[in-house]
Amino acid sequence: MRGLGLLLLTLSACRFGFSDVTPSADGGVMADAEVATPGTARVTVLGEEGETAAGQPIAGAYVIVIEPGGATTTAQTLASGTVSVSIAGSSEIHIARPAPDLGATRWLLYSFTHLNGDLDLTVGGRAVPVKTTATMTANLPAFTDMMITDSRVRGPGQCVDSEQAASVGTTATFKFATVCAGATVPLYAQALSSGDPWSWMPLGDVTLTSGGMTTPTSAWLDNEKYAIQYDGLPASITNVWGVFALPGATAADAIVIDGDSSEVVSGAAQVVLDGPPIVPGSTFGTWFDDGNNASGRLTIEHVDQPFGNRRFDLALLGPSVTAPTTSIDRVQWTSENLAGADIVAVQAKLTLGSADVTWSAYGPGSLTEVTYPKLPASLAMLNLSSGSVWAGPTVQIVTLPDDSYTSALPILDRDLYWWSEIGAYLPAGTISIAMAQQPTPLRTARPPIVERAVRGERR
Repeated sequence: MRGLGLLLLTLSACRFGFSDVTPSADGGVMADAEVATPGTARVTVLGEEGETAAGQPIAGAYVIVIEPGGATTTAQTLASGTVSVSIAGSSEIHIARPAPDLGATRWLLYSFTHLNGDLDLTVGGRAVPVKTTATMTANLPAFTDMMITDSRVRGPGQCVDSEQAASVGTTATFKFATVCAGATVPLYAQALSSGDPWSWMPLGDVTLTSGGMTTPTSAWLDNEKYAIQYDGLPASITNVWGVFALPGATAADAIVIDGDSSEVVSGAAQVVLDGPPIVPGSTFGTWFDDGNNASGRLTIEHVDQPFGNRRFDLALLGPSVTAPTTSIDRVQWTSENLAGADIVAVQAKLTLGSADVTWSAYGPGSLTEVTYPKLPASLAMLNLSSGSVWAGPTVQIVTLPDDSYTSALPILDRDLYWWSEIGAYLPAGTISIAMAQQPTPLRTARPPIVERAVRGERR
């Protein structure tokens, strides 16, 4: 499926150095001139993907509060992975902890700014299933078209390996994560012609069983066809990739059905996505290659009603952002069309002599730089020095019509770097993300642009 893998892989005692900002349209961001609102911040720290404690509470993480005047307090999380700290308003919170599972000298550092009132912060990853797999087979009806070249079984993204091609014939073997064994999940079968979906059938709710077999009672059904036209795209956008996913029981269970790609010619492109009828909660994701391939934009739409042809709403395209650069103590970038932008997220790795730091910094969407902080003496090993080395910073600017920076804080780090993965952890509502990385491209293994198969009279 052209482009399908693309969107499936595929995304802190001095004053913290965010640049001045202005309020956003949704009121979720405060300016430096704001009236500070005191409150209590409840901080939750969870293990990251790749750690033994992925998704589990982390005790002993350092939580540093820095107030506008420079006053600093430090606390540590309890066995529950939580701690509550008081803030005076317009405050910053930085969370630091060692992560030996990710490297003997690895530390994780998270930073937040412009915090007011009572709020919740959650950092760390959800538990991601280790994809050791088992196999199962689906007894499919005979194919009705000589054009069929292979078949696939598709299911929830965190359980079923939907990219596993099965042999042409009546038995389709597919893989699933062993951690999902015993789970009952919705499955679909697709018959394909040279990678292009040709027909589909529901397999129903199936209990995943190693070595098991399921026999559907349905017949092969004609695909619905969804053509999306992109007109008036900025000249810097060169290619467009699209993905269609059906909803699962949770956002992490989205079922990716089809992907398509197109070159942009004179500001226009079209993708055609095929599969079962759209149901409420279905998702369309579009990735736009912007500029030098180190920059791109992603729009994820929740689409509840079927359609034949539709025109992409350029208002959903989101801002543009340049590849970030680094100086001695900061990450910088430029961006345009920031109206409605809610969040900026920056991630970089630093080599600091005795420690290697993965730094994730969050703030209002109108920021144009972040400065690495000087931490208290108890964490001096994490401070910058003349020999510090930056590596591969990324920046994401996120527009959330249904959330503001403040209201999204409980899910920011926990989900943000998954949001560019159409099959996992999507937030509710439509979102737009502009993202750039320096020095390596965001996407490093794109498939080539492929024209769709000609369907002849079949339509």
